[in-house]
Amino acid sequence: MKQPIIALFLIVFSVGLLPAQNQPTPYHFKYKKGYYQLMKPVGKKVKVEPFTFASEFSEGLALVEKDLKFGYIDSTGQTVIDYRFYDAGDFHEELAYASIGGKYGFINKKGEFVIQPQFQVAREFRGGFAKVLKDNPDTIKFGSLDLVYAIINKQGEILANRYFSGIYSNSDDDYFTAHINDSVFHVAFDGSIRFHEVEIDNQDSILHEGDMPEYPGGERGLRKYIAMNVRYPISAQVNGLQARCYISFIVDTEGNIKEVYPANQTYPILMKEGVRAVSGMPQWKPGMQDGKPVKVSYTVPINFVLQ
Repeated sequence: MKQPIIALFLIVFSVGLLPAQNQPTPYHFKYKKGYYQLMKPVGKKVKVEPFTFASEFSEGLALVEKDLKFGYIDSTGQTVIDYRFYDAGDFHEELAYASIGGKYGFINKKGEFVIQPQFQVAREFRGGFAKVLKDNPDTIKFGSLDLVYAIINKQGEILANRYFSGIYSNSDDDYFTAHINDSVFHVAFDGSIRFHEVEIDNQDSILHEGDMPEYPGGERGLRKYIAMNVRYPISAQVNGLQARCYISFIVDTEGNIKEVYPANQTYPILMKEGVRAVSGMPQWKPGMQDGKPVKVSYTVPINFVLQ
């Protein structure tokens, strides 16, 4: 088997805002020599075969992988939902996104699709809504974007029955901020839309280099963290999977890492490992604008390469 190399090449940033993470359960996984061993709250191993990838428990179930297919186990290690999904996510609000046949939908804890696969990408439910992406239906309206965004409710209905170039949520408000190119809208939870403004490219709104968030030890420290903490999944190595994964995250006003998510489409097992590693980063020095701390969204490319 070829030896893996993991490399970080560059960092780009933009301003953004997204909600907080789910809380873990006492059952957890211990990683050792390329495998995840299920552990009891008292620190003893659960007598089940270890996994080549596992996500921590969310709402009583843990997402695990076998032969590049995803399924779910309970705290005894018993398979609750079979390994049959190309991609899948943690359970939030009793639902999880899952991909089968090249499309994403949402399943319940029986593994049944309650929102049928129809999207190119999907994110988890938060506050009764989930972000989804579909192929760009109108290049005149949305330009060269490959995917456009929408928000759905738990019935699978598209909020406001419209797609946008981008959508941002704010837990302090009862609406989403969405945009189509330079036009910004407020989309309320009841589906009503209000035009907000036209964004103007203003040099004063750009964060200068000295004001950007900074990892402890700077870029060199960040590269070292990535090199030491990203784990090349054994199942990906065995199957010869290589890719550059773009992982986005929010550095909040206190320097905490929030809402880590894949920013491109490639092998789910590699994207999930990138998300796991970035989620564990220590607190950063927050970004500053006009003398005040601001939320900043970074995108970190991580290369998984076999040699």
